[in-house]
Amino acid sequence: MDVQHDPLDAVPAACARRRTTSPSEDDGETTTDDATPPTVLAGFLTWQAKVVNTFGLSFLTLVGMVYFVQGFGSFSMLAIAYLMKDVLKLQPAASQAIMTTAGFPWAIKPLYGILSDSLPLCGYRRKSYLVLISLLGLCAYFWLHLTTPATALAQITLLILLASLGTAVSDVIIDALVVEMSRLDPKNGANDLQSITWCMMSLGGIVGSLLAGPVTTSFGPSRVFLVSMLGPATILVLSLLMKETKIQAQRHGPSCLRLASTQVGLLRQAMRVPVIWKAALYMFASGAIAPSFSQIQFYYVTEVLHFSPDFMGNVQALGYVFLMLGTVVYNTWCKDLPFRRSFATAQIGLGVISLVEIVLVTRTNLTLGIPDKWFVIGDAMLSDIISRLKMMPLLVLCSKLCPRGIEGTFFALLMAVANLSGAVSGYWGATLCTLLGISRDSYDNLWFAILLRSVLKLVPLTFLFLLPEHDPQEEIEAMALAAAASHHRELSMTADVDNDDDGIVDDEITDLLAAKQEEEGP
Repeated sequence: MDVQHDPLDAVPAACARRRTTSPSEDDGETTTDDATPPTVLAGFLTWQAKVVNTFGLSFLTLVGMVYFVQGFGSFSMLAIAYLMKDVLKLQPAASQAIMTTAGFPWAIKPLYGILSDSLPLCGYRRKSYLVLISLLGLCAYFWLHLTTPATALAQITLLILLASLGTAVSDVIIDALVVEMSRLDPKNGANDLQSITWCMMSLGGIVGSLLAGPVTTSFGPSRVFLVSMLGPATILVLSLLMKETKIQAQRHGPSCLRLASTQVGLLRQAMRVPVIWKAALYMFASGAIAPSFSQIQFYYVTEVLHFSPDFMGNVQALGYVFLMLGTVVYNTWCKDLPFRRSFATAQIGLGVISLVEIVLVTRTNLTLGIPDKWFVIGDAMLSDIISRLKMMPLLVLCSKLCPRGIEGTFFALLMAVANLSGAVSGYWGATLCTLLGISRDSYDNLWFAILLRSVLKLVPLTFLFLLPEHDPQEEIEAMALAAAASHHRELSMTADVDNDDDGIVDDEITDLLAAKQEEEGP
């Protein structure tokens, strides 16, 4: 069965492999196998010291804890699922719709980046938003703790939405800080920071999932939400302690609007590049066409197969391990494959694994002598690894589609497209289950829903022509540079603001032109 994870833009912007320092060798000496362990350890300690010296311990602590908390969100997600099933007594389709709605903040991620860049609060672009969103997350989890069967469903949906919003906004803010700080080490900074964020988020996911089952079993969903407050509380304390240069002169409203307009204009111009909008269209179609049944399947395995919260938490924790294993498989064997071949292979694999789930819901696995729990673990392992094999080329493609100067905002836009397709898939799944009469008392037609999903997972194969055959980076940089320069000229002809504001507004254009000049050389 599918294991429920966070939205797609919860994965860091890139999963690049960290470059390690090569061990030094003395003249005339031969490295032996016995020397390998201390050499590897020494290399790691050297890398660690370099990273701390470059970026500072306080910044690394902030980034690491934010991503750990993001991964730790798996702790509350299991409790939310049990809250809707056991406390509110919702039908599977209704629960699916609510959980899909909770992921909506991830579909508008670029808005948060544009807002924080254009409208500093109390003189701060990052710190103030982290404080505000942490307080919002604290309030959301506290009110979820007070939920009773009599609580209005709209209120519960809003609280879950606000908790998700807190995670999504903090993800965008920290991503922006990571991009800014990575410039301190142009060669390895991005790789080093992305390695740290990915490891911390995976660690948080594993810890949260392992604790979710026992705590939910012992104390119920309500107490889980109280413990979940530790996440935003930690970010609140760290954000209050973080150092950020305060903007002395507050810009007036029209200037803020002009900066926001410039960023939106750059995004719009970039999306007009054929290779970009075609790839974005494929990303949306490949995720939206097939319905998602994550909550419906959660109901099935807990009510029909009687899986305990402990087991569900353990499977969720294994999911993070399988995702990391999928990353290793991709980097080892699949990273050099063309985009079309990578997506085609992964899409076919997902369709086959989806079809195999019919064996479980028809109870054929028992006839074959395969216990339910082992079948679910094996299915989760394969589906998570193959999902990763689809996600990794997606991340690589998105990074190559980003024009210079607006990488962060544009990457968030592409991830928002992918997350929006996931929302469409979730609502599509809830609607289909309602039409098929699937409820907590009747799962007779679940096999047909899975069969239809499996067939629809193969439909994106007909859209592979939308993907580029070769590396699109050079084409995108040339076309986006021309579009950005054109947009800059239009603004220069119409703008009537002071020189200070012009300097702020033109930062992204300047980055584009400077990057191009540096690339071309003197």
